[in-house]
Amino acid sequence: MTRRLIITLVGASLLSGCSSKTDEVTSQATKYQAADAGGDKQPAGAIPPANPLVNGTPDPNGNPNSAPPLADPTAAPTVDGMLNASDPGPTGLPPLADDAPLEATLAYFEKTNEALRQLMSGQSAFTTQAAQIAEAKRISSLKLAAAEHAMAIKDIQPATLTVARRTKLEALSQLAGLQDVAAAEQLEAYATELASSDDPDLVNDSRVVRLGFELDKIRTGQSKSTDRLLALVGEFQTSDRELGMPAFFALQQSFGVLSQYDYGDAARAVRDAIATKFAGHSDPQIAASAKMMASASRFDTLDKLHASRGDGETVTAEQWQTAIDELVAQPVDVSTFQYLAGLALSLEGPAEPSVVPIVYDAIAKTFVDATDANPEIAAEAKAFLAASNNRRDAIGKPLSINYPDLAGGELDWNAFRGSIVLMPFWTTARPESLQIIPGLQELEQEFEGKVKILGVNLDDSDEELAEFRRRFRSTFPNVRNPDPATQGVRDPLATQLGLASFPFAAVVDADGNVAKVLMGRQMDLHAVISEMLQDKP
Repeated sequence: MTRRLIITLVGASLLSGCSSKTDEVTSQATKYQAADAGGDKQPAGAIPPANPLVNGTPDPNGNPNSAPPLADPTAAPTVDGMLNASDPGPTGLPPLADDAPLEATLAYFEKTNEALRQLMSGQSAFTTQAAQIAEAKRISSLKLAAAEHAMAIKDIQPATLTVARRTKLEALSQLAGLQDVAAAEQLEAYATELASSDDPDLVNDSRVVRLGFELDKIRTGQSKSTDRLLALVGEFQTSDRELGMPAFFALQQSFGVLSQYDYGDAARAVRDAIATKFAGHSDPQIAASAKMMASASRFDTLDKLHASRGDGETVTAEQWQTAIDELVAQPVDVSTFQYLAGLALSLEGPAEPSVVPIVYDAIAKTFVDATDANPEIAAEAKAFLAASNNRRDAIGKPLSINYPDLAGGELDWNAFRGSIVLMPFWTTARPESLQIIPGLQELEQEFEGKVKILGVNLDDSDEELAEFRRRFRSTFPNVRNPDPATQGVRDPLATQLGLASFPFAAVVDADGNVAKVLMGRQMDLHAVISEMLQDKP
């Protein structure tokens, strides 16, 4: 693993523990054109609500979710409806017999789980992304049918009926994660139905799913209120049962999403609920994670300063200095470094000249220069500080591009002279790196003849990039480092420009010099271009 630290900015909120934001990026959203026959695009709104039972989290039984990671509904780009006709037809698990007895049906549940596990681990005969997705949908549909078959068997015992109901919930969740819109709608309705079950485990499973739908409404802008979400969190907190891993992950995900979308007070409420409910958990891993989240309260003062700045309030350098000094005076760990690194990047973008040096100085003194500095954190901190220096040093310097295009052809860098060049760095492994592309293309159209786009791909997997290119055509040229030894985040061009976060873009002026290096979703490229054009003689 490279020592380069890649930090994903999460907008204005910097609450500890945030995961990287990976909003839905469809072929329409990125303005990549589908390269399959007919050029059909997935209909707008065809992304099902994401919920904590998909995206790699455990199912209601606490097992790892069986849906292949390729089908993550928040991954970019979506491929539903773009199956390759050349892929082999499904030849895996056969359907359950219509007259299967209960014992055989219960055994079939495990067969579907095993088939999905094999598919996810790459041990199946389905080797292409399209074939894997098609087979995952087929198996999940068989699992759903088997669950409904079991539920219809007369005289089924309550405990066994609960197993069948949970299996149905799992299957619907897996299908929703595979972008089956009808299954997503059925999942929400079924979860609501289970909320009134007399089985407390099913009720908790229902809360997990409903919490996911509430998160989705916040992520997609359908709801600006966190009231219903916090009500569900309160139900988890007041439950007299010890909650399992699915509930823990669901609450963690809630904390992350609320943090990312600038619902700071709600995020802190969820964090405190996790700390209260899980700190004494019988699973030591869950208990340790809950205690770690509880310790995140040490970031609250800086969080509030950051939020105040985002609201237009004046926050002085002295206030920042005091809050940072108080933070590093406490015992520090990798989460402290990650928090300060994210804070530095978020302040660097909006140009806070009096504050950014304070944060970087604290990182250097605390994690590099201190006599008791952790060697591993020190290495990450040095890489982070070096990237900052590279960004600063690149400004005003000429940039030379010697990479071939994605097809291996030679790129004429001189042909870009005379235009402002927007250079997004992107990789299929980081969906957030693609999210700025629609805005860049709009700028290229608005400033037609004055602005050009040149993408820089950072994929270190030829196979994944080829699969992406097979399905989507870029509307602008892209280049890629041809040397496998230095591809990915080790890319020399990315290093030269100080890549430390996605989204990431460089702006090159008409003379071929680096004018700006920008990071984060809120980069104001329109203002940058307008200013550059005004200054142009």
